[in-house]
Amino acid sequence: MLKENLASFPDAIWVQISDHRMQVLNREHDVVAQEDCPVSFMDLGSFARDFNIAERCFNQLMQGIDCKWYEFGQPMVFIQLINRSDQQVTALELQAIKEMALGNNAHLVNVYDKDGEALEPDTLKNDHSRFLKLLCLTLVFVVAVVLLSHGLEPS
Repeated sequence: MLKENLASFPDAIWVQISDHRMQVLNREHDVVAQEDCPVSFMDLGSFARDFNIAERCFNQLMQGIDCKWYEFGQPMVFIQLINRSDQQVTALELQAIKEMALGNNAHLVNVYDKDGEALEPDTLKNDHSRFLKLLCLTLVFVVAVVLLSHGLEPS
């Protein structure tokens, strides 16, 4: 799917993200710009956990390329996670990746796995564990009981 989209949108920016590196490539697969990051983006949830660092690296990467769109409008950005499959990305992390590019004036952001297949939030695994949900429900219940025991009604 990535190949088809790159062919259909020749002005789109193609970003590949691997372990500690973000790169912008042209259609001939030549590296146009590169940014080395101080953290690794290999771990599940790393984009969400290290969002500020990822966003800063992405901004520096975009400043390193000379594109006419940057002065006149918002680009389409295709981000490929080189070392990750769809099973290695969560919905929260996908949203963080999109926000990283949208915060840098992107018009549209598509994210792809290592094989060039599009990552969609509804096909990715849920970020919430059963334990976390149970813990939150228990906390809400305890707060409601405490409020009711003191004669206060929860709002």
